[in-house]
Amino acid sequence: MDRRNTILDAAHALLLHYGTRKTTMADIADRAGIAVGSLYLEFRSKESVLLAASSRAYTCVVHAMGQAAASARRRGHDAGAELRAAQLARLEAFEGAQAEGRHALELLHCTKRAILTARAEFHAAEAQLIASILEHGVATGVFGPMDTTVRAQSIVRATTSFMPPWGEGVSRAALVPMLEDMLAMITHGLTYRP
Repeated sequence: MDRRNTILDAAHALLLHYGTRKTTMADIADRAGIAVGSLYLEFRSKESVLLAASSRAYTCVVHAMGQAAASARRRGHDAGAELRAAQLARLEAFEGAQAEGRHALELLHCTKRAILTARAEFHAAEAQLIASILEHGVATGVFGPMDTTVRAQSIVRATTSFMPPWGEGVSRAALVPMLEDMLAMITHGLTYRP
């Protein structure tokens, strides 16, 4: 494993346990088994470590979404089912991340500039994935004509309420039907009607 990944693994473990405020660069270096100076050769600041760690967490979510959509497509499902699979995978990935530790949500949702930057990058990647699902739906005649970029951004905004911490305190048994209902409304609105 390269030094950068070793550092990010160490940072991830510490951030889950201690959170963004209490985790220091010295703690990360110690956990990674390197000198503090070596840490600064890889990352200029704690903010840059937070950006990389948060981006890594969000990348896992986008990857899970893409895998779920691709799996639905391989099984012969239409674009509506792909969108549904991607959104359910998104919810599951966030739930999995949330279960990792006491401060797990801080990597996905806090007001630190680095986390906000990573979240903006995540939403852009998520919108790009959704746009490709919508383009497939338009190409196969499942969805009507649309500006897929704008529509994907709208879907990202609509489904953000199912992203931590907003879903926190709501049981999975209650959250999934709400997400399913929203996706049914979205898919119904996208469906092509000659």
